[in-house]
Amino acid sequence: MKIISRDFRRNLALGLGFALDRRASLAEVRSLIRRLQPRAAASSLRRLGADGDGGYLVPDDLDGVRAVLSPGVSTECGFDLALAESGVDVFMADASVEAPPFGHERFHFLPKFIEPYNSERSITFDAFAAWVDTKHPEGDWMLQMDIEGAEWRVLLDAGAHALARCRIMVIEFHGLDRLLWASHLPLMRAVFEKLLMRFDVADIHPNNSSKIARCGDVVIPSIMEFTFHRRDRAAPAGRVGPFPHPMDRDCAPALRHLALPDIWRP
Repeated sequence: MKIISRDFRRNLALGLGFALDRRASLAEVRSLIRRLQPRAAASSLRRLGADGDGGYLVPDDLDGVRAVLSPGVSTECGFDLALAESGVDVFMADASVEAPPFGHERFHFLPKFIEPYNSERSITFDAFAAWVDTKHPEGDWMLQMDIEGAEWRVLLDAGAHALARCRIMVIEFHGLDRLLWASHLPLMRAVFEKLLMRFDVADIHPNNSSKIARCGDVVIPSIMEFTFHRRDRAAPAGRVGPFPHPMDRDCAPALRHLALPDIWRP
């Protein structure tokens, strides 16, 4: 019987496109998830945007928000339109489209991706925030980010001052199932820990087009929308829920409903 070496198996798997990784410590994953469970917000939640994908729940704490930073435009911007029509300037960035799907006098568009570096087609989060600051040097902002997986490197690179200007953040995180991979957990945990220094999680909504990763009691949808509320505006932890929230809507109505797994609930 021929013995196949571990290195040969590894190289064969990599050559066929399979990723090899160790499972992360489930104790560490559970600990992080507990810290990400939603807490009571100072204000009730309200829905802005489409009645499906592109609509989000945010704390009803918008009075005094001067600008919205909205990287990731694509073909849907109902959330941005709702805020623009309420009198808030919306600053968009996306190099995958030439312009937003429709115009508004309060829309400001930059045809660049948000990345940890500046180039002809990209701009850093801090440089993007500096552009917004030239228009609104005072007051709070809101962040709505859906940049298809680039959020991890962008948020890790983002400066603390720019993030602190955001009263509310709505971020769609992609690839959350990689929390179970030993090689990915440290970076992903670093991003969340950075945000949790100033923000509480007010709501989590799983995208029902997600893949589901399971390991024991740990269940992780691959894509989820997180709503963060800056801690100086949020209430102490208290009763939260229900899950799903009455205003929650499936991102993909044609697919099966996906409830927030129990491990993510307080």
